[in-house]
Amino acid sequence: MTDRLVKASPTWKTTLSLLAGALALSLSVGSPALARVVEESGQEIPIRVSRGQTTEVVFSEAIRHVVTSLGKEALSLETAGRRLYLSPLADPIGGTLFVLLESDRSLALALVSVSPPADRDVSVRIVSPTRGASPPAAASPGLTPLGLLRAMVLGEELAGVKTSKADREVYNDQAVRLTLRQVWRAPHLEGDLLTAENLRAMWIRLPIERIHFPGLLAIHAESESLAPQPTTPEETLAARHRTRLFLIRVP
Repeated sequence: MTDRLVKASPTWKTTLSLLAGALALSLSVGSPALARVVEESGQEIPIRVSRGQTTEVVFSEAIRHVVTSLGKEALSLETAGRRLYLSPLADPIGGTLFVLLESDRSLALALVSVSPPADRDVSVRIVSPTRGASPPAAASPGLTPLGLLRAMVLGEELAGVKTSKADREVYNDQAVRLTLRQVWRAPHLEGDLLTAENLRAMWIRLPIERIHFPGLLAIHAESESLAPQPTTPEETLAARHRTRLFLIRVP
């Protein structure tokens, strides 16, 4: 049985410029597969793992304890604030981990062995529908991170959510330019819409699954592959060198 105490997670201190820097620095790095976002539902959450490989699980708040019947010879685990790192030492491996969070909520993770290692979960973000909810949030009681993301993508208006237009360049390194276009603000969530533009004369891929920083709950890009800067009127009209980037975070 493992029961480990975890220190409190850091508060949100990251700006959009830091996000842009992390994105630009990772453009040339091969990105792992199977990064995903899961919303809490009260059921066990399956986590695909593989022997000798590390899987990251990110929660909506800091971890207090992790309880499991798996011994150290079967599973290596480490915690860091809101993050849990799992490295199976046995194959196959199966079992349930109970993760107690700072708010005294408990989540159950069901470990599932997969092969080849490329089929494992590299990073899983577990999103809480009620994270940060407070009395002022009554105007949007059912709003979840994925619900806000859907409304942003479809351009829908939501009760209790204020929107404001923007046209502010937040990053430009002559290779990638990020411009903040619109902000959605709810009492417990914030959504940012940016345009990402490729300034290079070559195709690039935006590795959004490699972006990690405090407060980020979900991220979505309409296209992860960006064309080179256009050289013809047709390419300019198609605008395949640009894409919209949606961020959901805890304000």
